[in-house]
Amino acid sequence: VSTQSTWGSVVAREGQGPEVRAAMSQQTNARRANQLKATGNERLMKGNTEAALKAYQQALGLVPCAVLHGNCAAALQKLQRHREAVAACDQALELNETYCKALLRRGASSTALGEHTAAVADYERLVALEPNRSEYTRLLQEARAAAQTT
Repeated sequence: VSTQSTWGSVVAREGQGPEVRAAMSQQTNARRANQLKATGNERLMKGNTEAALKAYQQALGLVPCAVLHGNCAAALQKLQRHREAVAACDQALELNETYCKALLRRGASSTALGEHTAAVADYERLVALEPNRSEYTRLLQEARAAAQTT
């Protein structure tokens, strides 16, 4: 890279307004977050759950994203950290209230914590969002039965 072309790119960047620089920074953060998400997915599949969680959390430090919160929840569930998984799902659902994986994971963690009424509420929302998914209907029935026995 020549000194002139490098200097030219610096001058071009400096001549751009703050909106353009902010957009470029967001794109850079999004690319890095996607790389970290892919790293986390790879680590999770290999059973390195703590490292996967760390990668997802680093990605979340760059961009707020419901899917990344959901991925954190999945890792936290594998670590049996269900209270934290519920919180991660809460954050995902704040960003996307119809994110089915977050509802599914929060329902599962609520069940693991013995909070069957909360699980019923999540599974009811899932069934309302995707009424043809028999798995969701089954989970709702199981959660209702568990809520009645406690």
